[in-house]
Amino acid sequence: MESGSSGSDSDSKFKYRDTSCYQSSRRYQKSKGCFDTKSIAIAGFIDRVPFTHFVTLDPYKEISVTGLKGQVKQIINRIEKHIKAPVSYVVGYEPFPQVNCHCCFCSAGRLTTETISSALLKQFDYDIQEIYSKDVLPYVLKTVNVDGDWDFGNLDYYLKTPVNRKDRKRMARHNEKLNHASSM
Repeated sequence: MESGSSGSDSDSKFKYRDTSCYQSSRRYQKSKGCFDTKSIAIAGFIDRVPFTHFVTLDPYKEISVTGLKGQVKQIINRIEKHIKAPVSYVVGYEPFPQVNCHCCFCSAGRLTTETISSALLKQFDYDIQEIYSKDVLPYVLKTVNVDGDWDFGNLDYYLKTPVNRKDRKRMARHNEKLNHASSM
């Protein structure tokens, strides 16, 4: 059962579902029940990226959003070193009620739940889920227009059309890693 089924919001494929596990996001919804149109538009653009993991990070100690951003960058660097491949990601930071973040990850390397949890180094209370739906992207980006912040990286592997030799070689290496990962 879906809420917010009137107007142009009903045409969007990104809808808030009452029965989802993301019910804490009501603070960021419009009165009709849908997320802000800006987060839906950005999610629609990023939709082509085949994210495989959705992660919620909740720091054990008090930290600022800037500090959390630095820690997320370190986590991504540790994951990339472990799997020897770049990680494409989108991260949405929430300052309310306490600083936390929601991330979507994918990679051409062998990215697993165990790899992500080992990179966290027991600094966070976390929840890692395999993505079953593209509906999580507006949830990750729900604070775009309000009081939150967001970040992304390495999305060009999936969204950019190579225009020169350097880009084509980079994409060829990425596609080779994708083919190698899928054959394992």
